[in-house]
Amino acid sequence: MDVPPANELEPSAGGLSAQVVVAGACVGALLALANLYLGLTAGLWDSGSITASVLGFSVAGLVGKRARFGPVQNALTQSLASAAGAMPAAAGLLGAIPAAVLLGQAPASLALLAWGLGLGVLGVVLAALLRQRLLVEENLSYPTGVATAEVIRALHQGPQEAGKRARALLLAGLVAIALTWFRDGKPALIPQALFVPGTILGCSLATLGIGLSFSPLMSGVGLVAGLSTGGSVALGSLLGWLALAPWAISRGTIAIDSPLLARFVAWPGVALMVGAAAVSLLQQARTFAQAGRDLLSARGRVSPGDGLSGRVTLALVAGACVAVVLSGRALFSMSPGLALLCLVLSIVFGSVCARAAGQTDIAPLGQVGELTQALSGPMTRGLPLANAGAGGVVSGQAAQVGVSLWSLRAGAIVGAPVRAQVWSMLVGAGVGMVVIVPAWALLVKAYGVAQGRLPAPAALQFKALAELVSGGANALPPGAVHVTLVAAALGIALALMPARLTWLPNPVAMGIGFLIPAHLAIALLVGAAGGALWQRSRPGSSDRLGPVIGAGAIAGESIAGLVVALCLALGWLSP
Repeated sequence: MDVPPANELEPSAGGLSAQVVVAGACVGALLALANLYLGLTAGLWDSGSITASVLGFSVAGLVGKRARFGPVQNALTQSLASAAGAMPAAAGLLGAIPAAVLLGQAPASLALLAWGLGLGVLGVVLAALLRQRLLVEENLSYPTGVATAEVIRALHQGPQEAGKRARALLLAGLVAIALTWFRDGKPALIPQALFVPGTILGCSLATLGIGLSFSPLMSGVGLVAGLSTGGSVALGSLLGWLALAPWAISRGTIAIDSPLLARFVAWPGVALMVGAAAVSLLQQARTFAQAGRDLLSARGRVSPGDGLSGRVTLALVAGACVAVVLSGRALFSMSPGLALLCLVLSIVFGSVCARAAGQTDIAPLGQVGELTQALSGPMTRGLPLANAGAGGVVSGQAAQVGVSLWSLRAGAIVGAPVRAQVWSMLVGAGVGMVVIVPAWALLVKAYGVAQGRLPAPAALQFKALAELVSGGANALPPGAVHVTLVAAALGIALALMPARLTWLPNPVAMGIGFLIPAHLAIALLVGAAGGALWQRSRPGSSDRLGPVIGAGAIAGESIAGLVVALCLALGWLSP
């Protein structure tokens, strides 16, 4: 569809009313908790823009008069909530921070709070500075932002449709909460998974995790992600646990009960994603050059039209940089020089992600994080912890940049004031961090990191790359060198294939499959297959309700999982 130029829109009157802040904070807290649990389970997270619009519309009616909540207020609510929802990724709680735990460094809560706030604020400010260039002058589409604006308009034009979506989301969430409680809580009426009987190459299929997990979250992810992604994840997981793992065990390389087995299976997955990321970055070489021009265009041109005055921008940037440098030392043992270098790289690579999100609706967060880990190699030789932190700076700040520009595009279409949007996103970043820091501590205490219910695939990727860059090939487990090289070549080959070959697996999704248990990957595939059947039989209702039902399932298990974790921490449940 045609996108209205941002500079031709007259902003409507409106600001951060109490109704907007309360509704946005409530929805943002839910999105942040859901993304934290989702990311630690599946290595994925969602910007939540459309979900925030639907929930914001519903919650606003409970905290204030509906007549005072129009499209502009909904856009501001969505901006605040989406910024909060992005904070688990921005703060590195899905990748760099759990990787640090795996490397032996337990993060202090205050340092973690400062780290996340610093990166979140930098992401919002960079998005505000790039807005004039990308949204006004070049009028890039930012498809997620356009879709969000269309949902906001539809909600306020047809309250009945809004009610249907809200009820579907609530019902899916309640069902997911009930299933999760009766699986993990008391009474435990539902098994964790159904495992396939039998053996392969002398290895028990149940021990290898081949089966179907009763996870509404993973099925919800499959419903939202689609059959191509779900099939790619399942293919990667089955290749890892049904082929590579039995092969290594049968050769006597690794014992079936050895912790090295999971690392052996993980490395080909990491190599797949790194190979695909290298191709993606080379294909976006032009975007890097354009991003440089974007930064030169934004330099020295800060005005109220960008949402913040020059003095406020300078204060926010200075404070955020100090917070990242100090907390980087505490969390990752990063030297001030390395932290400052990564902050500079985060501006450049954040601009790359901003432009890529505008042109393709995909921000290459993982790719720029991996590139940063590689570039910082000479400064982090023998320091895998610092290397993981370097990647966390860039990928974290870039995560908030993309989400902020999607929100700014939606706001431009409905005429929301830029200044109010920017401040709503800054408030959202704070709300997100206040919510997820204690939730992270609770989850780690109850479930641990990269084990059991929280496999933390992104953390395994961060850790693996950090060990490789800082320590060389010696970081690989026995026998993994050759399969890792083959997997990297496969990732490159798949990334180079023409886009019209839609039947080929997605190398990134396939790589994630190697990093999660097979029974979770199969649950994701079941959700994706169910969504595909629904789309074929009733495409209209599937398009309208599929995403919100998937979001409800994700949020429901996330909430129940946190409640179970709290009960475990308090001793009300036994592990």
